[in-house]
Amino acid sequence: MDIVGIDISKAKFDAALLLGERVKYAVFSNTEAGFGQLLTWLAKHRPDPTVTLHACMEATGNWGLELADFLHAQEVRVSIVNPARIKAYGDSELARNKTDKLDAALIARFCRAHVPPTWIPAAAHLRELRELVRRCDASPAGFQRLRRRNLSGLRSNPLVSRNSTARSRDLPRPRSRGPSPPISIGSTTRSRRWWTRCAISSQTIRT
Repeated sequence: MDIVGIDISKAKFDAALLLGERVKYAVFSNTEAGFGQLLTWLAKHRPDPTVTLHACMEATGNWGLELADFLHAQEVRVSIVNPARIKAYGDSELARNKTDKLDAALIARFCRAHVPPTWIPAAAHLRELRELVRRCDASPAGFQRLRRRNLSGLRSNPLVSRNSTARSRDLPRPRSRGPSPPISIGSTTRSRRWWTRCAISSQTIRT
């Protein structure tokens, strides 16, 4: 079994491919383009593509879910592991140095030693609902960060993307520095439209 350990962050991820006692390293952007480059790199360095490939990564909130979904769709075995288990394994190896590259190799060695269970993605409608709820609960500033993340190349489900675009128009406009102006009826109306869209979107998913 070939094993690739992945240390993922918001903008990029480090990959360490274990081939026996040899290790190959690479860095990719955390975007759909980067996911495709990862597959090309794996195909180049794996001597036998028929051998099962096991990809292992830490649970890092939502940063790694798109990559996990992508690899699962490519019939790659994926495991998402509690970071505390990886840290404990590193402590058992008396690992002192810590870089993203070395962390990816540590995750790969953990995967080879412990063979964590296969990750099973949530059903599509549950992923849509989770993403919609996250956007509805986000503050205006947090929602704008999510929207910029989509524009950087991490595309959401089409239904979620449509609602994200629509809601961004309904967000109250940011205020300039200085004394707080009185609350305007227009701002209140935009906020009301924001929450109405959230409620309608959630109902759409449930039905």
